[in-house]
Amino acid sequence: MVEASPDRGAPVCAHFGECGGCRWQHERYAAQLEAKRRNVRAALERIGGLRLAEDVAIVASPEPEHYRARTRVVEVPGGVGYRRRSSNAALRVEDCPVLLPGVQAALTALGRRVAAAQAGGRAGGGGGREWGRPPGR
Repeated sequence: MVEASPDRGAPVCAHFGECGGCRWQHERYAAQLEAKRRNVRAALERIGGLRLAEDVAIVASPEPEHYRARTRVVEVPGGVGYRRRSSNAALRVEDCPVLLPGVQAALTALGRRVAAAQAGGRAGGGGGREWGRPPGR
């Protein structure tokens, strides 16, 4: 890379790049929407075999952050977290800036409960158990 794109911005998450959850935080929100629009159109044409006469409309979230209403976390030593990017290894995360405030509160509470259970010898000890995923999936 010779110079950063004018669409590049600072990620809002301290775990960006390590965590496997968010891949767009380094782009300005308008650039994210444009890239996603192109990806959706390409998938509909390539996979769906559709020939689109009109452009694909993308509905922007009213909040570029705090938009995610669900999450799937894994048990890690000392609480919960997410899978690392392109890995099955886990990363402890206490705060996720893309979660809705209520989901973030639930993540925080779950992390505390898992940490307390680990301290009492009742949880999996950080062995990567997934939370928020239906059994068998």
